[in-house]
Amino acid sequence: MTVHWGDGVVSAGVSGSATHTYANPGTHTVSVYGGLEAISLDGHPDAAKLVSVDRWGDASWRSMESAFSGAANMVYAAVDAPDLSRVTDMAQMFSGATSFDGDISSWDVSSVTDMAQMFSGAASFNRPLNAWDVSSVTDMTGMFLGASSFNQPLDRWDVSSVTD
Repeated sequence: MTVHWGDGVVSAGVSGSATHTYANPGTHTVSVYGGLEAISLDGHPDAAKLVSVDRWGDASWRSMESAFSGAANMVYAAVDAPDLSRVTDMAQMFSGATSFDGDISSWDVSSVTDMAQMFSGAASFNRPLNAWDVSSVTDMTGMFLGASSFNQPLDRWDVSSVTD
């Protein structure tokens, strides 16, 4: 995979985790090309530095577990939707993303089985999700725990597979 760090530095042939130290502080647009299958901020101390997702591109994602966990300042500007056809795990995806209120209503989550704590602590999130196909989901434990603004109907959800 290739990472353009937004400061003129390009890292090619990256596999696994990628990190970068900026010479000058500020806002940088980071672009990733080829081979990205997962992102996991997992509450990293620098997670709050992620301020926006602007575009998903054509990546075929494998996991979204803890993808934006702790990204307290992240807003959502993407107009495209991620390819989630291989994703089964979205647990804690937006956990602690307190500013997140992106329109993700068009996402195809039909392959997902785990949404535990997906929006836990996402205090600003209040977008419609009623069109989501959640019929494969087995774990919704604490999905909206601490998502204090969320007040959307979910009456069209088929939760017959949910055990937790």
